[in-house]
Amino acid sequence: MKILLVDDEKIIRETIRGVLEDMGHVVFLAEDAETALYAAKHAPFDVLITDFQMPGQNGQELIEELRANEICPPKVILMSANIQSNLPDKVFFLKKPMKWLELEQLI
Repeated sequence: MKILLVDDEKIIRETIRGVLEDMGHVVFLAEDAETALYAAKHAPFDVLITDFQMPGQNGQELIEELRANEICPPKVILMSANIQSNLPDKVFFLKKPMKWLELEQLI
């Protein structure tokens, strides 16, 4: 699957990318919502995995903008260290620190 992974922390992006690539996925990285929006406008993705708390636009706002522009991947996973109770429709939640098996099952 083609996955768009968005997280402002480089070590987290790189670690998750390595795990996803080991699972056989193609991963594109974005360090913020602006970069993710640009990527989504120029290539289709099967899955969006985004951190919730990021500088500027947060993960939930990113999801809303992608959906408003009709470029949101069909599967969306929102990551956060804090449990999110008001998730947008059809969004899966993954608590940080994550378990790789949980991530694999969500994809």
